[in-house]
Amino acid sequence: MAKHALPALSLWEALLDKKMTIVLMEDNAAACRVVITGRNPSMRHMTRTQRIDIAWLNERYLEQTFRFVECPSEYQAGDILTKHFTDVKVWERNLSLIGHFREDVFKEAFKSSKVATSIALPLDNELCETDVSVSASASNVHVPVRFTPYVNDVVNPMYTLINFCCFENSRLCDRQFHLGRCRTVIITEELDACSHKAIDLVRYACRNSGRKVVLWGSLPCTGGCTWNYINGRTPEGKAKIDEHVRKMTVLLQRFIVVAKIVQKFDGIVCFEWPSKCTYWKRNDVMQMI
Repeated sequence: MAKHALPALSLWEALLDKKMTIVLMEDNAAACRVVITGRNPSMRHMTRTQRIDIAWLNERYLEQTFRFVECPSEYQAGDILTKHFTDVKVWERNLSLIGHFREDVFKEAFKSSKVATSIALPLDNELCETDVSVSASASNVHVPVRFTPYVNDVVNPMYTLINFCCFENSRLCDRQFHLGRCRTVIITEELDACSHKAIDLVRYACRNSGRKVVLWGSLPCTGGCTWNYINGRTPEGKAKIDEHVRKMTVLLQRFIVVAKIVQKFDGIVCFEWPSKCTYWKRNDVMQMI
């Protein structure tokens, strides 16, 4: 929850424009009671050994950031990864919870379903060829060729997410987290965020954003690490830190330009750094915020 659900909560609230609550499906009543009360006298070592802060979890619960839903053990999909099973029926049930089925199960489902027989295909061969070609290219028909490697397009997107300064495997661009209704645009090191091509890509994304456009800034924060007061004691370390700060400053100025473009289209601008990053105290950063 702390690594994935909470960081994404503010993003979903901004996109959906309403208060969101995380739902935790738990089968251990004792664990729920510990989090709700904030007390666990029998396991005082948990914070030191398991790195689990009960007081912090209790604060998030009292703030109504998340809530518990009772879920019996037989419906916990994760049990198949942590427990052993000797009953064939229980094993097959847990396989179905994670989306694994035998081939005969699929065949039986298709036999009893009318979906396969309810599709009427056109009789005209020319019409069939036209329909197939449109459906195969509908998601990329409006994307210019030079932007294709950086745009993960979908049909009729609800919103567009521009990921500024990210890796190609960014989790924010993973389709499983937005159910295929989000057009994602990535500005990586390969594209170069300071290039004119990146600015043109942002303008294109804003004009074809669907209902809403969101800009997510992920600028490098190495130069703002709190350990730099030690790393900077040597000339070599100080030179590396200065180079990181110089690159960040250039990217920050370009991010401000991109943010102004997004705001002209009534978009949402998000910016992330670690809470302890010293960059937050810079004047140019505070002026941007």
